[in-house]
Amino acid sequence: EPADARRPWRLLCLSARTMTALETTTSNLANHLRQHPESGLSDVAYTLNVGRRAFAHRRFLVARNSEDAVEALLEPQRIFQATTSKVSEDRAVVFMFPGMGTQYVNMTEELYRSEPRFREEVDRGFTVLEPLLGRDPREVLFPSEDKLEAAMSFSKDMSFSSPVLFVIEHALAKLLMAWGIRPRAMIGHSFGEYVAACIAGVMSFDDALALVTLRGRLMQSTAEGGMLSLPLSATEVEPLLGPHCSVAALNGPGLCVVSGPVHEIDSLERVMSEKGVDANRLHIKIAAHSDLMTPIMETFARAVAKIRLSPPTIPYISNVTGRWITDAEATSPAYWAQHLRQPVRFSDGVHELLKQKKAILLEVGPGRALSTLVRQHPDAGAAGPIINCIRHPNDKDSDEAVLLNAIGKLWLAGVDVDWSAFHGGQETRRVPLPSYPFERQRFWIDAPAAAAFAPQREKQQDAAYKKIEMRDWFYLPVWKRSLVPDAMATSRKSRWLVFGDARGFAEKIVCGLERDGHNVITVLAGEQFEVVNERVFRLRPDRRSDYDALFRQLRSEDRLPERIVHAWNVTRDESRSPHLSFLDNCLSSGFYSLLYLTQALVEQSAAAPAQIEVLTSSAQDVTGGEELCAEKAVVFGPCKVIRQEYRNILCRSIDLTLPEPDTWREEKLLELVLNELASDAADTEVAYRENHRWVQSFEQVRSERPGAHTLLRKGGVYLITGGLGRVGSAFARYLAREVGARLVLVNRTPADQIKSRMKTVEELEHLGGEVLTVQADVTDEVQMLRAVNQAYELFGALDGVIHAVKGTGRAAHLIPDLDREQAEGYFHPKARGLFVLEKVLRGRRLDFCLLTSTISSVLGGLGLFSVTATNALIDAFAQRMRQISPVPWISVDWDFWRFSDGDQQGPP
Repeated sequence: EPADARRPWRLLCLSARTMTALETTTSNLANHLRQHPESGLSDVAYTLNVGRRAFAHRRFLVARNSEDAVEALLEPQRIFQATTSKVSEDRAVVFMFPGMGTQYVNMTEELYRSEPRFREEVDRGFTVLEPLLGRDPREVLFPSEDKLEAAMSFSKDMSFSSPVLFVIEHALAKLLMAWGIRPRAMIGHSFGEYVAACIAGVMSFDDALALVTLRGRLMQSTAEGGMLSLPLSATEVEPLLGPHCSVAALNGPGLCVVSGPVHEIDSLERVMSEKGVDANRLHIKIAAHSDLMTPIMETFARAVAKIRLSPPTIPYISNVTGRWITDAEATSPAYWAQHLRQPVRFSDGVHELLKQKKAILLEVGPGRALSTLVRQHPDAGAAGPIINCIRHPNDKDSDEAVLLNAIGKLWLAGVDVDWSAFHGGQETRRVPLPSYPFERQRFWIDAPAAAAFAPQREKQQDAAYKKIEMRDWFYLPVWKRSLVPDAMATSRKSRWLVFGDARGFAEKIVCGLERDGHNVITVLAGEQFEVVNERVFRLRPDRRSDYDALFRQLRSEDRLPERIVHAWNVTRDESRSPHLSFLDNCLSSGFYSLLYLTQALVEQSAAAPAQIEVLTSSAQDVTGGEELCAEKAVVFGPCKVIRQEYRNILCRSIDLTLPEPDTWREEKLLELVLNELASDAADTEVAYRENHRWVQSFEQVRSERPGAHTLLRKGGVYLITGGLGRVGSAFARYLAREVGARLVLVNRTPADQIKSRMKTVEELEHLGGEVLTVQADVTDEVQMLRAVNQAYELFGALDGVIHAVKGTGRAAHLIPDLDREQAEGYFHPKARGLFVLEKVLRGRRLDFCLLTSTISSVLGGLGLFSVTATNALIDAFAQRMRQISPVPWISVDWDFWRFSDGDQQGPP
């Protein structure tokens, strides 16, 4: 705005209902406002500068007091919707790196001027390139006005443009990763695969630059050629090709690029014109991916053989095969030589990539060529948002506006952006926006008359409590393959505390962390608290006082940990049959250790953020082929409760199957675990099996005829622990009423001492059942064996068992208030009793053993540290027994029980 115009300006804030795209010239506008003579505009200019970086949190636009200006900014193509809240699911981001032909003079110039991190990466690359190219790349990429024409001509030189484009794409990827946007997978197009390989660690940055520069020079030295893009499939095109022409790229099922000598490309172009096919000649004088590349392949392979190649740490798609790159391919000089000659199978790669449903595809490079190809792909419906982050040369928007719009779209799609890194230490100010336009329109739904709709309201209340149709009640735990996360792109070294043994897998984790430069303190299990040296402590796993002593000392030395690895339950020598002595070991080294660790950590470090990674081995039923160690499952529930009760503590469980020690398989697993620990992955239940990463979820299973294939027998004999409690008697009533069952009801107290229980026995007999009540402590093997024998003596058989005993005492205690006695009150009868029950039933032929667990083992819950541990163990116990026993052991995760008198009972 001219300084003499003196027109009034204002900040126009949009309501949440109509939030729209950003004004893309806020930076320039802020500069104008600083120079404007109108008083009171400096704050507005400052707000604009901050808003330029903060728009993804709160959108705003600045406009003159003109409706036309506002309407111009609200054009549909400039708007993306923000009318719903950010999705909560963790979304995988895929980086797509475009190839040659997308570059242009002055690409990313604005980012180079305004983003320090981007400029730093570009300068680093150009410093390496300058001696290789013999000139400063900045002079050509960002030329002055009088040198623009010469720069445009020079930028078409492959030996110059390819390494420069590599630097730009690599710097852009590093900028995004610094902002917390890290790829789970990648795909490049031709030359773009080199950027993916460098980001994945296959080759170093300096080596990659040297290779790309050599590749450009070698390609520039080949005979002159041409390339033609055709809206046809390779099958349709191949019969029309000359002897030295080749299909250079398969970009879609009906879209390919042909490459070859100039005269053959000219001839093919004429044929296409005569057939009315819309052929597009590429502005390049090199026949990439054709026979003309054959003479340079050997030279290039020798150059590749001289550099260090490593297996990729981030999966990416191979252009040569159209499938995920293998370690052997990525580290083979012959592969990179073939990459020059073989066609780019981009379409096949997209098909493979989109098997990961709803992945977010982000084009990391100039323009939108790859985004357009993916949108045209038949599998595009499986993709999530497809986003480009650098403008096309014909776009009017600025580089920064396009990039910031991309960040906003990523955030709305569920990507967690590191806003602290994004703002880069810049001071920000809150810009309040009205959440409602105050239009004074009433949309309230009046309640219907109480009398007329009372039955309907009661039905709605029941529906809110549970799903009405029984076929909708059932869910199963499932494990799904997941991409291995990449380690955080940061050089910051952390303080780690590792609970492990001195000679096992945990020791190798410690060595790996120390190798990466972290400060690591090891805690070993011992007979007393002991400071071995400044890096090693010993303590008793089941003594709270030892954890207090440990954290007091660390605090006094200013060495409180930021990351904790709890690996005491990563062992090789456990028994795979349920055993009470091993359960006691797991309780000490897992359940009580986590409880006391959390209590001491919170007491000494208050609200400081921390992360606890709980490692176990062979405790999760992931593939169905593991030999489970059910006792270790006591840590899974507490992991949920810790992060629920303390928002500043992230607690995750990671389960492993240990290969033979000192083998390549163990080395690979160690590499994966270290990568997982160094990542910012938010998956809370993770497992590694045969070098594959799995994450847990739960899926509904619908049974159209629930109960059609019942395991119940008419007149069957069923033993119920806790049989006269409220849950046990509910099972007993059903069995008596439906199948006339003969029931053995086991309880700690005699039935005849409690009047209500005698009434229950009479009711069961009235319903048609025969009842034997037995006084027995479910944790006492002798008493339980006697109860089972009584069942056989009286009824001659035992067809099924229901373990419905309830814990004693109050189940709910917040972590700071929980002690060993309170924990044992719930754990003892349900969990220890389960092991006793299995032992006395071992070898007996039964139709089923049904265990009453609770949904807290899945959902956790405040105050349910003991409850979740107990029921996670019960679930794992049933899974293990189904592996080693012909008897079906079934664990049902119930919600709170509701009885006919309207009362509710806690977890069964």
